[in-house]
Amino acid sequence: RRGDGHADLTYVYEAAKKIAKNLDGYTLVVTKSTVPVGTGAKVNKIIREFPDASIVVAGCSVDNDDISVEGNVTYIKNRDKETLLDVMKIAKKSGISDLEFRTRQNVIIQTGCNSRCSYCIIPYLRGDESSRDNNKIVNHVKELFESGIKEVVLTGTNIGRYKYKGLGLYELLVELMDITPKNSRVRLSSIEPWDFDNRIIDLVKNSDKICPFFHIPLQSGNRRILKGMNRNYSLEDFEKLVCEIKTEIPNSMVGTDIIVGFPDETTEEFNDTSAFLKNIPIDHFHVFSYSPRRGTVLEKTTSNNVTNETKKTRVTSLLQVGKEKKKAFLTSLLGERLNIIIEKQVNNTFIGKAENFVDVVIVNCKNTLPKGSLQSVVVKSLYKDISLQVELI
Repeated sequence: RRGDGHADLTYVYEAAKKIAKNLDGYTLVVTKSTVPVGTGAKVNKIIREFPDASIVVAGCSVDNDDISVEGNVTYIKNRDKETLLDVMKIAKKSGISDLEFRTRQNVIIQTGCNSRCSYCIIPYLRGDESSRDNNKIVNHVKELFESGIKEVVLTGTNIGRYKYKGLGLYELLVELMDITPKNSRVRLSSIEPWDFDNRIIDLVKNSDKICPFFHIPLQSGNRRILKGMNRNYSLEDFEKLVCEIKTEIPNSMVGTDIIVGFPDETTEEFNDTSAFLKNIPIDHFHVFSYSPRRGTVLEKTTSNNVTNETKKTRVTSLLQVGKEKKKAFLTSLLGERLNIIIEKQVNNTFIGKAENFVDVVIVNCKNTLPKGSLQSVVVKSLYKDISLQVELI
């Protein structure tokens, strides 16, 4: 979900799948995070399916010794991630262009994290915060737009902490607006609530070059749990931030992350989170069940009376709340005009992504809509309650 390092792992992974179809006995597996549970099992499954393949495993799981797989495997630690660029060169030599399958491209602007959330191993694996030269970022983004990419996503471990020679994320966005062509756009990835620069709200509100999409992790709607997580903000401040965004940019989509089953989370504390999410203008959220990570503050916590079955029940409950919130947000967009980027065509149906990150479909379309083209549309109805059916303007 969050890019990391100057090698674009999303691109490498997609390129590898293309390579496997063109080169005998070659496959690449990239694991980007310690967050998903069962990464090792998934890698083992791929190895069994492709026994003659060469396997490369990279990402935080490698540094944390959190993954053990079978077979002949090459491990690449975070500090050596630049070597993945060699794979990208192989892809290009094989005649594979990133533009064959991408309209959106991640650009890393910073890495590392100085925060110490009690459940999180990332700061210990990625190291201290480090930001890229703003001029290199601007040149990189400019090259991507010139190559045909229509949407650039600014990513990193914690992009709200971007700081290079006195320039923060807000100043970087101002620079990027100057080089972003018409019919192209820049999107932000996740920003922690304590790092959010409210000036960005006005910037997004007054520009069609920065997408009105915000992902701001909450993790819990209960004060004791937040304190135990070492998340240093109040629920009141979080709500105030989200409400300001939605007041200033009503059609923006605001998402968040939630962890359930934190050590000794009571039913009442879980209900606090559920009620908080229902009562604030959050449009969608990802829900994760807590699991201990080696090397974290909570690693040696022995007290946790939340069973796996209870965690599953709480995840299911919040996912249902999320579906209802998402449907309400989609309904609020009926009749609105959006700008979408075409990503795929299936027969006479075109699939795309709106500026606020909503999935859209154009059914029974007789027009020719090139992949990557930006189209103006009007929202006609909900499509299977998870996306929007639109028509060309």
